Amino acid sequence: MSEDLTATLHDLLVTGLRHHDVGEVEQARDAYLRILEIDPRHAQALDLAGVLCMQCGELEAARDFYDAALEVEPENARFLTHVGTLQLHQGELAEAVDTFRTAADSDPTYAEPKFFLAIGLRGVGQRLDAVDSLDEALAEDPNNSLFLSWRGTLAWETGDFEAAIDYLERSLQADGTNLEAMSQLGSVLVDLEDFSMAERCFRAALDIAPNNAMSRGKLADALARQGCREEAGREFKVALETSSNDARLWALYSVMLAGEGNSDGATKAVVKAREIDPNSIDVELALLETFTLLGATDSIASSKERLRELAPDDARVDAAVT
Repeated sequence: MSEDLTATLHDLLVTGLRHHDVGEVEQARDAYLRILEIDPRHAQALDLAGVLCMQCGELEAARDFYDAALEVEPENARFLTHVGTLQLHQGELAEAVDTFRTAADSDPTYAEPKFFLAIGLRGVGQRLDAVDSLDEALAEDPNNSLFLSWRGTLAWETGDFEAAIDYLERSLQADGTNLEAMSQLGSVLVDLEDFSMAERCFRAALDIAPNNAMSRGKLADALARQGCREEAGREFKVALETSSNDARLWALYSVMLAGEGNSDGATKAVVKAREIDPNSIDVELALLETFTLLGATDSIASSKERLRELAPDDARVDAAVT
């Protein structure tokens, strides 16, 4: 390939990446396709075209591009990681775990496949192995706020509350705008019954993203647990108006209603939560609390059984069902 053509491909790639980074999908697509017209085996353009398709929900096209990229560079850890994330998105958890392992073996210094391997292992109920994989990712990239946030989540789910708080705080030190880390820290503090500090976390999360319904719902829950039911009710109303199809919001709302003795309202909220998402651990944990407050013996038993099915390796579940 001539130097001029190589320079042209490089310029097109830079152009595509620039458009891609700012969400200009059509312009990025045009640049990648132009590269592939010139060089159909341009591996980086094939991979980036796959990423773009995946971001646009065109999953079959994404897989075709990824497969084509891997034909050119079959051991490229980046390409393999993208295939794995696609498999995660499609619910192919076991396959994703295998793909991430292959990617991690292909480039032991690349942190991303180790991080995603942890996510996959968590999804198949192997949280302790997920912790090990995430620690390996952090060894390569110790100040990555996303990695630290997920490490805190795994610590929480494996019953190590002190480590959970430490990792989540470190995540926020690395990136003070990490909404998920701030919200998760508040949830850990709720479990520790430090409701006033949890409230501060959720208010800080709303400072980061004022329209985030889940942060507002968690704030309402923390307020209700402190006896501020009128304010909690107002916050729940806003959250549910903003995101009426969030099962976690309905589940938390059911807890407040049950605590007020509103059995009918709580039951309706339970039904709504289960209709939206019958497979969420966080939802089911909240519903178990609702049933306990209502003294619904049969529902308590069935909720505990459901939690055992959903996440037998989650320490929160173990604490709730024993």
